[in-house]
Amino acid sequence: LSPVFFSLILAELRSDIHASPDAPKLIFEGSFLDDLTVGGTAADVAEFLKRIIQAGERVGLVVNLSKCEIIACSEEDFALFPSVGTKSSPQNFALL
Repeated sequence: LSPVFFSLILAELRSDIHASPDAPKLIFEGSFLDDLTVGGTAADVAEFLKRIIQAGERVGLVVNLSKCEIIACSEEDFALFPSVGTKSSPQNFALL
């Protein structure tokens, strides 16, 4: 049951973030169990990541940034994610 409970908590955290009037504008967001995929401008994705980390910490969840992957088009975009483990360009990744 732990994946189900985790998914329910994650859904609540995401809802809280999107309910904020200044919520980041994502163009794609999907999740399956403990995997979350989001898409948007680098600034909006960075803001969403910051908020999901902060919201998770309040309920005892920790985002393992070493397991995260950022797919971005420029070095300026990558600079917004200094602690993320894997950085890929659109030419060398596969979304499974």
